[in-house]
Amino acid sequence: MNNQKIAVIDHKCANLHSVIKALEIFKIDVKICTSKTELKDIDGIILPGVGSFDPAMKNLIKQDLVDSIKNLTFSGTPLLGICLGMQLLMENSEEGSLNGIGLINGTAKMIESNEEDIKIPHMGWNNIEINDNNNSRILNGIKNNDYFYFVHSYKCIPTNNSEVAAFTKYGQKICAVIEKNNVFATQFHPEKSGIVGLKIYQNFLSFIEIGK
Repeated sequence: MNNQKIAVIDHKCANLHSVIKALEIFKIDVKICTSKTELKDIDGIILPGVGSFDPAMKNLIKQDLVDSIKNLTFSGTPLLGICLGMQLLMENSEEGSLNGIGLINGTAKMIESNEEDIKIPHMGWNNIEINDNNNSRILNGIKNNDYFYFVHSYKCIPTNNSEVAAFTKYGQKICAVIEKNNVFATQFHPEKSGIVGLKIYQNFLSFIEIGK
């Protein structure tokens, strides 16, 4: 894995430090990218994110990164979206008025909070349930009911349920992991989820290695 070049997209709405610190464990070449010219000769893309949908999309558009991310992904470059980054991969979000990147058909909607114990945002440790029908590669070695760290107010609703690799429960079923061909995404933060979170990154890097 040491010769892999991974682009971490900096759209000014992400905590890059914790992601990069987690990736350093694998001794790979991590490149922070703020423009399409910096996406040359990379083996994989990580799209992290915290905050709101529209500001992140505005910056991606301003940086001329949207089409580059899509074109690289269409050509086979693996991509991993994290938290808000997962929502940005959808067609749109009710949080904002801008279109998303659109690599995953579907939308992001506010988590319903009609019960006293369902507080928004969904914050803290929660377990996931794996969709056996997805045959997920990003969840290789992850077990049903493993716990991950979540911080989010919106949930992704893919049009194709078979693209949901795992879900969590928070008063309702919430998509926790998406997997579609070479596009992967987690609603939780792998870099804040201990050993099982690092396993997500390891699986992503292993997928890249197999394809090289």
